[in-house]
Amino acid sequence: MPCLYSYIIFIVLHLCPQMHLVCIFLRDKRAPSVKVKKEKGESTMRNVKYTDSVTFRCLEHLRETSLDISLIHAGREHCKPSHICPGKREEYILHFVFSGKGFYSANGITYPLTAGQMFVMYPGESVTYGSDAADPWHYAWIGFNGIRADSILRQCGFSPKKLVLP
Repeated sequence: MPCLYSYIIFIVLHLCPQMHLVCIFLRDKRAPSVKVKKEKGESTMRNVKYTDSVTFRCLEHLRETSLDISLIHAGREHCKPSHICPGKREEYILHFVFSGKGFYSANGITYPLTAGQMFVMYPGESVTYGSDAADPWHYAWIGFNGIRADSILRQCGFSPKKLVLP
């Protein structure tokens, strides 16, 4: 059964293409004004960074404000063919595939993924994920931490042994 949180991710990242509005709402009125680097399509304010390009949109470097659950970063990307992302992360990251194909490898298992599927990355786990060469994916992600992060993922149906839904 799909999780309420995955629908929130879908609504925020897919139906609200003007993510810069989120930055405006997050901005502290006492913070310095937004600095724009037009050549790279980046805006920064305090520690918050917003990048917007034709294929990549990301809100990151958010400060943790809650012990229960804290948004660390969120974004979406139209990947190039055979785009590979290896490594370990310090936070939980949930990806939702809108279109195209790709793969996710964790714990020695590789999962082929298509539109409508989600996958989770747990902190400290070595993973690799990448887009298909012929039909690269478009996905959104949300990175978060907090003492309730694991229980929220379990309520959604994820676990360290169930990394992909549906």
